[in-house]
Amino acid sequence: MAYVYRHIRFDKNEPFYIGIGHNDYRRSRSKRSRNDMWHNIIAKSDYEVEIMLDGLTWDEACNKEKEFISIYGRKDIKTGILCNMTEGGEGGIGRKFLDINREKLIKRNIGNSYGKLNKGSKRTEEQKEKLKGLWSGTKHPLYGTNRSIEVKNKIAISKKCLPFIVYKDNMIVGEYLLQSECAKELNINRSAINMCLKEKREQTGGYKFKQENKKKCH
Repeated sequence: MAYVYRHIRFDKNEPFYIGIGHNDYRRSRSKRSRNDMWHNIIAKSDYEVEIMLDGLTWDEACNKEKEFISIYGRKDIKTGILCNMTEGGEGGIGRKFLDINREKLIKRNIGNSYGKLNKGSKRTEEQKEKLKGLWSGTKHPLYGTNRSIEVKNKIAISKKCLPFIVYKDNMIVGEYLLQSECAKELNINRSAINMCLKEKREQTGGYKFKQENKKKCH
C-alpha cells in the first residue's frame, strides 16, 4: 500500500515538500536523493514528517501528490512554497531544468541561492485564494479524513517513538507519544512543545515537558 507525506519546517510552520512512498515509511524519513533546495531548507530549520494519507493504491498516491503540489505551489517555478521540482506522480513530469539548456541553468545559478532566485516572486490571486484558510475547516485538503488508531500507532512504532511526560505546577498532567496529539489535547502550539523537549525553552502555556531519551515524534 502507498502513502502521501509532507515535510514541515519549524521556523515557518509550513510544508516545504510533498512526497509519496509505499510499504513502510522509510522514504518519508530518508534524506537521500533530495534536491539541493530541500537540503538548503533543513540546514536552516528542523522539520517534521507527517503522513497525510495512508492505505492508498500507488495510482491514488500519485494523484494525491500532484493535487497537493498544485495547491501549495512550487518554488522553482515561483508558484508557491514547496521545493518539489516536478508536478508529482511518477517520473519527472514538469521538472523545470528539462526545458532549459543545462549550461544556461548552471550559469544562471552561479553565485546565487534559491532564496535570491525567488526573491520578489509573487503568487497569483488564484493561488492566494487556494492557500487562504488552508489549515482550517472544509478548505483543508485533508478535511473529512481521519487516521485510525491503528495507523497512528503504526507510524509511531516505525519512528521508534518514546513517550514524554507533561507537568504543570510540578504535577504530572499526562504521558504522550506524539507531540501533535499532546498539542491538540492541551490546546498549545506543537512547535513550542518541540522547543521545550529540545530544552531551548523552559515551558509553554504553563506546561513543562520531559523525555529522557532525545528521540521525539511529531
